[in-house]
Amino acid sequence: MADKVRFGERCKALGKVLGDAATELEMLSHLWASRGYASGGADEIVQDDLENLDLTPADLAVFITFINNFMKFLDMDSPTNNDYRQTIDLVRDL
Repeated sequence: MADKVRFGERCKALGKVLGDAATELEMLSHLWASRGYASGGADEIVQDDLENLDLTPADLAVFITFINNFMKFLDMDSPTNNDYRQTIDLVRDL
């Protein structure tokens, strides 16, 4: 019984993490578009903007693509399959 309770608690905790992450990811995607951060945008992110982050503008663009596909998955739309684990590894702190 105790194992089942811990299992349920862990599911609830991870559900909260995923829900919070989805909200934050959607906000990042919105900011990327509305602020014109994409290549060719009104306020394009260039390499100098990312000084000391060990990221490139292309890395961020791929991450935004992941976010948009993750949101499609959550909305029961058809996301584009890709190696998103590699994409996440590009931007996360190790």
